[in-house]
Amino acid sequence: MINVKYIALIAALLALIFISYENAGFIVDDDEMVVITQFGKLVEETHKVPGEYFKIPFIQKTHYFKKYIILLEETHEIPTLDKKFITVKLKAQWRINDPAAFYKNFNSSKLAKEFISDEVGKADRQIVTSHKSDEQIFHVVNSDSGNSVLYPYLEYEIKKMAADEISKTGLHLVHVGAEII
Repeated sequence: MINVKYIALIAALLALIFISYENAGFIVDDDEMVVITQFGKLVEETHKVPGEYFKIPFIQKTHYFKKYIILLEETHEIPTLDKKFITVKLKAQWRINDPAAFYKNFNSSKLAKEFISDEVGKADRQIVTSHKSDEQIFHVVNSDSGNSVLYPYLEYEIKKMAADEISKTGLHLVHVGAEII
């Protein structure tokens, strides 16, 4: 006859195996990227391809990040070189390019958004304040929305200036748009 202690031990072992198996597997969806940490330090490669993966249960943790593009909109009132103020509405689209670097630098979309805002705003201010208000850089073209879109050179310069610093952090600045309000 089987002892009740053996049945309890076998049930506990089976439960432990099941829980370990459930904790070891993780799924990466189409719109996600995953990094694995062990005791707070990055391990393994980044998982960008959708599928089922495994990790060491209870020791390693998964950190999920979205692949999609994030939009940032801000309005700045900035003086030109000749001390005339213009109001610029900036739109920046960005995404996570390197999830491991993103995890090391931010590990939060909110912190990354603040960083993008600072870098794009700094580039915008630096470029606008170094030109006079009557220069071609501020010539406008009417857009379909009725707003005035700044000369494309300004958008290009803001993106070029901000993208260098942004790319060092695992982020990618996809597009910068600027409008005079």
